[in-house]
Amino acid sequence: MKLVKRVIKKYQEKQILLLFSNWFGVDEDGQRVMKHLKFEDVLGQQNIFADMENAVQYAKEYNLKKREEKHGDGGEKGEKGESKEVELVATTMGKGVKLCTREDGTEVIELQWKLANESSATLYRPTSSE
Repeated sequence: MKLVKRVIKKYQEKQILLLFSNWFGVDEDGQRVMKHLKFEDVLGQQNIFADMENAVQYAKEYNLKKREEKHGDGGEKGEKGESKEVELVATTMGKGVKLCTREDGTEVIELQWKLANESSATLYRPTSSE
């Protein structure tokens, strides 16, 4: 259990969300062991999901909320110093935050998923696309 605690601590230090799914898929013996080890207390019940679909949905909403905080009221300012409003948009690649519209009419959207090295995925699309 010490190893698990160290792994969780490392992820938290790097601000990486750690989720477990299929928690209830563990057989009866496995559930007894996990309860005995108090695994839920170590990780936190909010990070354990019954299935992958719910874990992924939670991760998406968590990441979107983090982006809103990053680009929201207390964050970036517009060219004239006014607070920039965060515009959430739906795309064929998932939800994202509209960063700007270029002079040529192209929208620049930061998607909610991450690439390697914590890089953000950016989508460029014509303004007329929905």
